[in-house]
Amino acid sequence: MPGTQKTQWFTQLHDVEVNGTAQLGININGVEEIDGLLCVQSWWCRNE
Repeated sequence: MPGTQKTQWFTQLHDVEVNGTAQLGININGVEEIDGLLCVQSWWCRNE
């Protein structure tokens, strides 16, 4: 529809690297841009 904007619920993570792995999960690091500022993100991901 003309004039409608799509809402983005999350920002993109750039330069993503898997920094570490273990038996219970992995650590993912990257850079995110929020309102012109670059912020470092680090995520511990595991299966529940």
